[in-house]
Amino acid sequence: MNKKIILIMSTLLIAILSVSTVSSADWTMFHENKEHTGFIEEIGDYVPNVWAKDLGSPIRSSSAIKGKTMYTALENGSLQAIDMETGDVNWTYEFNTTITGSPVISGDKLYIGGFDNYLYCFDIENKKILWKFKTSGPVESTPSVNDGVVYFGSNNGHVYALNDVDGSKIWESKEYGEIKSSPLVVNDTLVIGASVSTI
Repeated sequence: MNKKIILIMSTLLIAILSVSTVSSADWTMFHENKEHTGFIEEIGDYVPNVWAKDLGSPIRSSSAIKGKTMYTALENGSLQAIDMETGDVNWTYEFNTTITGSPVISGDKLYIGGFDNYLYCFDIENKKILWKFKTSGPVESTPSVNDGVVYFGSNNGHVYALNDVDGSKIWESKEYGEIKSSPLVVNDTLVIGASVSTI
C-alpha cells in the first residue's frame, strides 16, 4: 500500500513539475484587460518558478506583467521591476507617495495613481516620469487604457479621461462620491463604482 501511495505521489509530482514549464503571456492591467475578464488565453516566453520575496512594504494592489518582468507597486511608493523567473528585483523607482492602486501597462508606458493626488505616466524602458496629472484627491483607482485614452477615478469623486500621450484632459465627470474602483470599458461604455453606493 505504501509503495502504491509513493508511486501515485511521484506521478503527481512529475505532472506538477511538467505543468510548471508552461508560461503565461503579458498581464498588463487589473484583471488582464479593459473588460476586466480576469482571463488570458496566450502563452508567454518565461518559465514560472516558485519563489517568495520580502519587498519591505505592504502590497495593496495587483501586479502587471510584460514579457519576463512583473511590475509591483508597494504601499510605500516604490515601484519594483521583478524578474518573473528568479524573483530578482531588476530595478526600483520611488514615487515618494503612498500607492494602493494597481499599475497598468500600455506599450512602454506604465500608469499608476498616488495619495499625492497625481496620476503618473511612467516610461518603463527609460525609468522616468513622462507626465503627471493632478486631481484634488488621492488616486487609488486603478486606471484603464483604451484607444489612446486613460480613464481613472479620484477620491475627489470625479472620473477623468486623459490623452495617453501628454496627459491632457479630454473630459472630467461631475462628482459621484469617492472613487476607488477601476473603470470598466466595453465598446463605448464606461462603468465605475463610487463609495456612495452608486455605479
